[in-house]
Amino acid sequence: MIIKDKYYFPNNSLLTICGDVKHDNAFALAESIFGDWANSGFDPQTKFPIPAFKPLTKPEYFVKEATIAQTPYMEFTWQGPSYPTDSASTVAADVFSTIVGLNSSKLQQALVDKGLASGVYVNYTTSRYVGPIDIFVVPNPNKLKECYTELMNQVSMWNKDDYFTDEQMATAKAILHRNDIHAKEKPSSLPSQISYQWCSTSFNFYTDLDANYQKVTRADIKKYLDTYVIGKPYAAGLIIAPELNKTVNAASFFAAK
Repeated sequence: MIIKDKYYFPNNSLLTICGDVKHDNAFALAESIFGDWANSGFDPQTKFPIPAFKPLTKPEYFVKEATIAQTPYMEFTWQGPSYPTDSASTVAADVFSTIVGLNSSKLQQALVDKGLASGVYVNYTTSRYVGPIDIFVVPNPNKLKECYTELMNQVSMWNKDDYFTDEQMATAKAILHRNDIHAKEKPSSLPSQISYQWCSTSFNFYTDLDANYQKVTRADIKKYLDTYVIGKPYAAGLIIAPELNKTVNAASFFAAK
């Protein structure tokens, strides 16, 4: 309720209507439903500015035992770029995440193809503030330490010139292009996409995003990785069944060096 009273006003909100509608009808409906919603009389973003995220100063690890964890699960998160301060890196982040998600990528080959994990996923979420860079790993329970060690090894090589090929980067850009087309095919999904980008970036960022994906260079990706990932602090968590943890003692290796 505190958040609602600070920010939920028509002058700080967006109503998105998408589909085969007549403009006059849409405006009339909006007026009939929201017309008595009073303006705040002030700019909520100015009066109640969002505080900056406190930067991580060192790696933080935790191991959580849970009986429901039939298979262990690892997650690593870095504080990534934010739209107002480094929009170029937000675009490069998406391209790189797509590259390392390819079956042909060194990351997938080192972990999944070698049987160290059943899945490894890299994701960046574009945000107006700190966009999280996440790695999700479903490790082989019998090779938990080996999986963790190899993952850290792979991350340390991400910014090397030969970590991915030109063909892989072109494939990633093609995937992002197709995804953009598919995402815009359904009028039912467009409002949520537009609303999210309006809140987190800008409308122009959204409409230009696919074109900017195609312009990303190796230098852009290296800058993104050097600035936000390589040698930077992160948070790491492992959820594991108590019985398995008795055998592997995860805290003995899943910890900051």
